[in-house]
Amino acid sequence: MRTQVWNARVQLGFADVGERWEYAHELALVLNARGRVREAAALLEDALGYPAPLHYLPSALGVLVELARLSEKLGQPVDSKWLSLAGAVAERYGVEMPVNDSVGKAILTLAKTVRGMVPKRPTDGE
Repeated sequence: MRTQVWNARVQLGFADVGERWEYAHELALVLNARGRVREAAALLEDALGYPAPLHYLPSALGVLVELARLSEKLGQPVDSKWLSLAGAVAERYGVEMPVNDSVGKAILTLAKTVRGMVPKRPTDGE
C-alpha cells in the first residue's frame, strides 16, 4: 500500500528516474522509522521497477541497499529479479558482482566493495 504522499508525488511526476529513486529512498526511510517496513520495501521495489539509462545506475545502489536491509528486517529474501540491476551497477563500477547465498547479501557486499569508488563514465549512446 502506498502512502498518500507518494501518490501525490507520482501524480506530480518526476524529472527523471534518479529523482524517483531518491524520493522513494527518502520516503522509505521515514516509513521504516514509523514501523511501516513492508510498505517501505514495496515502495522501493516499485521505484526500482522503472527502467533507467546507464548513467543513473550508481544511484540505484542506495535504493538496492535499503531494500536489502528492509527485506532482512522482514525476514524475507530480496527478489532475484533485482540481481540483474545490481549486476549492472557492479559493471558501472568495473567490479564483479559478488556471489553470495542471497541476493540481499550480494547487494550489501557490492556496496562495501564499491564504497569510495567512482563509477565508470557511460560511453556515448548510453
